Amino acid sequence: MSKISRNDPCRCGSGKKYKHCCLPADAMATSAQDKDRRDQQSKLPELIKEGIRCYAAQQLDDASQIFHTVLQMNPGDPDALHLLGVIARDQGDYSVAINLINKAIQVLPQEANFYNNLGISYRKSGDLKQAISSYETAVSLQPEHIQALNNLGNLYTEQKMYRKAQQYFARALAADPLFVEAHFNLANALQTQAEYEEALLCYQQALALRPDYVEAMSNCGMVLYALERENEALIYFEKAIAQQADFQPAYMNLGYIALAKGLAGEALPFLQPANTLTPDHPDTLNFLSHAEKNLGYFDDAIAHAEQAYRLAPTSIAGLESAVRLALIAYLHNDRVTCANWLT
Repeated sequence: MSKISRNDPCRCGSGKKYKHCCLPADAMATSAQDKDRRDQQSKLPELIKEGIRCYAAQQLDDASQIFHTVLQMNPGDPDALHLLGVIARDQGDYSVAINLINKAIQVLPQEANFYNNLGISYRKSGDLKQAISSYETAVSLQPEHIQALNNLGNLYTEQKMYRKAQQYFARALAADPLFVEAHFNLANALQTQAEYEEALLCYQQALALRPDYVEAMSNCGMVLYALERENEALIYFEKAIAQQADFQPAYMNLGYIALAKGLAGEALPFLQPANTLTPDHPDTLNFLSHAEKNLGYFDDAIAHAEQAYRLAPTSIAGLESAVRLALIAYLHNDRVTCANWLT
């Protein structure tokens, strides 16, 4: 319908000019609509904040409802699209997450956070190439985006590209020296390359910033053990358990150290709770079976070795368990079972 001008005949058919007939009423209606729109727009920032608060509290359904309300009031709102994508990602619906965040990027293409969360979604979906591309775009838009730098470091660590990973962790720390996770992740990359002294310093920096960081405590213990500083290592494992009584890796490592010294009786009280806390952990089952075999608890040793082998037949834990099962069979003069485990 063409726009009517002030001096045109009014559409109502009165025969009067529009300005002398329906124009005042139409102007009032338009003004009221504009006011309603402005009122709705003014509520958007508070609604977004409330949705973020619900998301932080893990009230995902409430957060989702709020962001959908925002989209009804302001179709194409980039923050609502982005945050709905983040919720979908957290719920494991990666294709929906990627679609929503890409829609947000179409509206607001210069927002680095959108690309970082898009990268996380791609990474969780298994598309590492797109994850790297998304993280790198985030960093190109915001060179000191510490989360994207850290995520790139973690991704390259997973791909065993440790030197490249270290570069990204170092960049994250240059941007924010108080970024605890980057200290921890850099230490992990260094530890994997047997650069134990450097790794220890990074773990200790992480602990200086977050004294209750049990993962860093436990990993400190592992590095100290690798440096043949066993007594210090034990202290860190014990600190981790004191901080978090159900922290499984500390129990497993204490059990392993006792087992390595030939003290199966001392290893068992650590390996049993480690297995209770994480029943399907092949390394724990392997160590537990080892201790039980040395103590003569053959039925338990067989059960745990078989479980370790079933869970990870080609891993070190699985292969060691198979050899142990063969040895137990041999000790019981069961040559057939022994041969089966060795073939």
